[in-house]
Amino acid sequence: MDRLVGRGAARGGADAGADGAAARHVGTPRVDRDAEAGDPGHLHAALRQPARRGVRAVAQLHADRLFPAAQPAPLDREPLLRRPEHAPGLRRADGAHLGGVRGGPDPRGAGSAPVSAGLDRAYARAERVTAEWAKSFYFASRWLPREKKSAIFALYDYCRHADNLVDARGDRPVAEVRAELAELAEEVRAIHGGAPARGERWLALADTLRRYPIPLAPLLDLLEGVAMDLEPVEIQDFGTLHRYCFLVAGGVGLMLGPILGAAPDSFRESGVRLGIAMQLTNVLRDVAEDLDRGRVYLPAEELARWGLSRADLEARQMTPALRRFMQYQVTRARRYFDSGSRVVPLFPTDGSRLCVRLLQQTYAGILDAIERMDYDVFRARAYVSTPRKLLILGRACLAERAWPTLHPSARSA
Repeated sequence: MDRLVGRGAARGGADAGADGAAARHVGTPRVDRDAEAGDPGHLHAALRQPARRGVRAVAQLHADRLFPAAQPAPLDREPLLRRPEHAPGLRRADGAHLGGVRGGPDPRGAGSAPVSAGLDRAYARAERVTAEWAKSFYFASRWLPREKKSAIFALYDYCRHADNLVDARGDRPVAEVRAELAELAEEVRAIHGGAPARGERWLALADTLRRYPIPLAPLLDLLEGVAMDLEPVEIQDFGTLHRYCFLVAGGVGLMLGPILGAAPDSFRESGVRLGIAMQLTNVLRDVAEDLDRGRVYLPAEELARWGLSRADLEARQMTPALRRFMQYQVTRARRYFDSGSRVVPLFPTDGSRLCVRLLQQTYAGILDAIERMDYDVFRARAYVSTPRKLLILGRACLAERAWPTLHPSARSA
């Protein structure tokens, strides 16, 4: 789950101004123009409205995304936020296939008032969803205090559910999915306003929103972002790509910040940039998979500046021009990671800082993997292996100057 920052113009001059205007329209942080500066030849929709956002709809096919894929992935290859790797039809969008966990200790930690059996089951299911779909994120959360851990599982469960409404919709009509997203938005508004959850499904989310000052806007922005994928799309410029990344990833940081303990006025800008860096990494890693779904997130304007087009991507052959283009994209993503890294010291040392550091470095490691593949993302899917994750953990612990405490959870306690 991510939703974190900046908004950049892929080009300077008039294009940068246009992208900046688009950013201001949605209230996202303005993109630093120097983040996108560089000579292209040398640097190494329900809620989607095509005409206004510069995203051209193509015909709808497929149903797998926030967490899509055609085949099960190894345990160390899962994406964090938005792209499943499980065959459609094996998992229900509402998470019902996971069932519930009976008994279990209070997921909010020792000393908390007893919770109802329904709330206990809701938190347990949220944890199971996270463990199944986002193993890197689940791994990074292991060092959080139980109360924080349970809360971020509840938020992840919400993000996954929203994304799966789109990606795991099967043959259901787009209008039906839009109606479900609108119903979910209505439920979230009510819960955020203090109304009780209707049924057991969102008890954990309601409890989390009651205990932490999570803003409403990013919860609703996520629904707008996932709806952009109801139909295959073509991104026309970086301003549109940036907006998409902000909606589906940048705002997740705004949800998690209050839980992990950073003051909103201090972490917003760099936190959002970190989320956008993660989603830009997803885009680069998943070029081939997205083509299979009729989706092209790499900006058409930028492709054209390198003398490329969608046809060159569909050929799935790494050419010198395409390699230089991918080098530029990786360089830009790294700049977002660099500026987003400023958020790490803002979190407390109760495991929250380590959690954010692990997420940041693991996702940056995907860019390393793309470089080791000589940018040929058509040949294989870039991922961070388990040994590399353990190395990242060791380095992160050295940076923290302490070995973290492994806190039990509702599943492991």
